[in-house]
Amino acid sequence: MNDRDGVEQSGGGWFQLRRWLRRGEWAHAYLFVGPETGDQDQAAEYLASGILCEDRANPPCGFCPSCRRLAHGNHPGLVQVYPDGQSIKIDQLRELQRFFSLRAIERENRVYIIHGADRMTPEAANSLLKFLEEPAPGTVGILTAKRLEGVLATVRSRCQVLRFSAPRPEVLYREWTSRGVGEEMARLFAYLGLSDSGSGEDADKEADGENPLDIAVFADIAGWVVEWVQAVEEQKGKPLLELFSRVGRGQWSAPECLWLLDVLACWYRDVLYTSLGLSDQVVFIDHRRELSSQAARHGSIAPLVERMGEVIDAKRRLQAHANPQLTLERMVLRLQEE
Repeated sequence: MNDRDGVEQSGGGWFQLRRWLRRGEWAHAYLFVGPETGDQDQAAEYLASGILCEDRANPPCGFCPSCRRLAHGNHPGLVQVYPDGQSIKIDQLRELQRFFSLRAIERENRVYIIHGADRMTPEAANSLLKFLEEPAPGTVGILTAKRLEGVLATVRSRCQVLRFSAPRPEVLYREWTSRGVGEEMARLFAYLGLSDSGSGEDADKEADGENPLDIAVFADIAGWVVEWVQAVEEQKGKPLLELFSRVGRGQWSAPECLWLLDVLACWYRDVLYTSLGLSDQVVFIDHRRELSSQAARHGSIAPLVERMGEVIDAKRRLQAHANPQLTLERMVLRLQEE
């Protein structure tokens, strides 16, 4: 299936992209927003290909010299910016603006894509404002993000926003089971919206400051969380020290710490569902006995809702670059409160 077939079948924001390209009408700046498994980055590259394509009757054609250069990653009219580590820094955007200022007299279309715009530092985001507001003729900017609220409001206001959704859980579940992943792990992947497109051969995300999904690492984290949460709930051992022995020694990366919190939130969600008599909808189907035990221990849904809230709050803090040790310590102490 070629890219154009994908556009026609994907719906939503993809149809809007195709409409713009057919009409030869596009804005000077876009913000494409979607979850981890959304199509926003692929859509950004597709729109850039269509804008730069030489076949205006059928863009992107995939065959013209421009499309071929894009396919080989050496088109001079496209510049892509990725996070440097955990953020996009002001020096990266200054270099981008310098590059386009040197080419301002050229008449051809030019496109820049900023991947992970919700990870720009405040200084970087502010430096982009005038560039967005007063672009050189023929320049189109495309920003992608996972969290709309993570993009500076003044940047958002200067862009046309387009949203992309993740695949449905049942689609992801079939995708994972077809790869031989066990039923419980496939349920967990699907619930969290994780696609196998982020694992295996997809090494490009490493350059983006992201970790591609490693099934073995994720399974290890999930298994550890299931055992660890038993100690937290039963007030056994030293769960805080056990957590820091993993996180504090760098055994897990920052994205993997977020996976840990996702799994933990899913666990408490399953305990809540068990308490409500919805055990047929739980993700951790191989641990129904443990889920029932914790549901009986709490007796009501209020403490379970509070625990889910604590985990979600910890994740938000980590995404906002709060101190990991203090954030996780606060979460564990609150989870152990009766």
